[in-house]
Parts: sequence; structure tokens; C-alpha cells
Amino acid sequence: MSDESEHGRLSLEPAKREKKRSRGRHLSDASSNGNSLSKQEPESLRIFGTNNPDSTRALEEQLFAVATTFTGNDLQNFKYGLATIKGIGPRDELEGLLAVQMIGVHSLAVACLIRASLKGQTTEGMDANIHRATKLLRTFTAQMEALNRHRGKVGQQMVVGNVNVNEGGQAIVGAVRHDGRGKASTEDDANKVE
Repeated sequence: MSDESEHGRLSLEPAKREKKRSRGRHLSDASSNGNSLSKQEPESLRIFGTNNPDSTRALEEQLFAVATTFTGNDLQNFKYGLATIKGIGPRDELEGLLAVQMIGVHSLAVACLIRASLKGQTTEGMDANIHRATKLLRTFTAQMEALNRHRGKVGQQMVVGNVNVNEGGQAIVGAVRHDGRGKASTEDDANKVE
């Protein structure tokens, strides 16, 4: 992911070479000519919501691990992971962490669903994998809600209690308090009296 080609696309060659060499090494060790992942352009660093090269490198390695664990096409899945991170659009480090976690949870949930639907799968195997997938998908939904809360996109909740309006009556919308004389008044009325 360190270099951009002449067509503006990200080059993932260091990650590809690294994957072929060893799963145990860091992605930044993949290039022997000095083009490590930590020497990136500032705009490519921002894909994870940070300008810190160490944070970016760590998140790239985590993304590579979660996006390629269950598949044979590692480079393609790493590209998918990067595109998904870009689509989520982390604005800060916390959102970058959450985006990588969301991809990991989604990948695991899909893997469980695939296992549940394998030909010849036992009923118990299907149930166990569907149960795991359901838990993971609930976690994914909670992560989406956390991301939206962090971004301030969650609307204010409104609780509506019992409302009784008799024939010819009027409903009051707003806070109501009782003054002890059997009459109910709105907060506006209470402010006028005081």
C-alpha cells in the first residue's frame, strides 16, 4: 500500500511479497528497497483516520490478519479490506480501530455462515455455526451503533407514556407537574405563577 502507481491506484506489492515470504513477519518488513509501509504519503495514512505512521502500520497488519485468515486469495481480500476501510471513512484513530474490528467481525460471521451451509454439515454443526454467526452479527450491529454515536449521528430518544384524552378534552405536550391542589399544570404555567 506504500506507493501509488501512475494510474492513482494503491500498490500492494510489499504486502503481496510479504505474504509469500512468511505469515509471521510484519508487513513493513516486506520491502528490502526502503519502500516500507511506514513511509507513506499523508493522504494514504489518513485511510485509518490517523497521520501517525506507526498507528497506520499496526492497523494495516491487523487488517491484513483479519481479512486474509480464512481465504486463499490474500491480496484480493486485503484490497477488499482497504476499500471497506475507505468506505467507512474513519475520521480519527478510534474510528480506525473500530473499522478494522468491524471487518474482522464481519469476516468471522460470514465464515460461520459458510460453514453452516456446507454440504453434509450436521444439524448440530449448522446450529453451532448459526449461533456463532448470530452473536457476531449482533456485535457488528453494536459496532455500527457505536460508530454512529461517536460521530454524533444518533438521534435523541423520545419516550411517550400513557396519554388519555377524554371527549372535548385537550392533550398537553410537555412536562406536567401537580401542584398539590388536584390541578395539573405545565412547566410554562408554573413559570408564569412563580
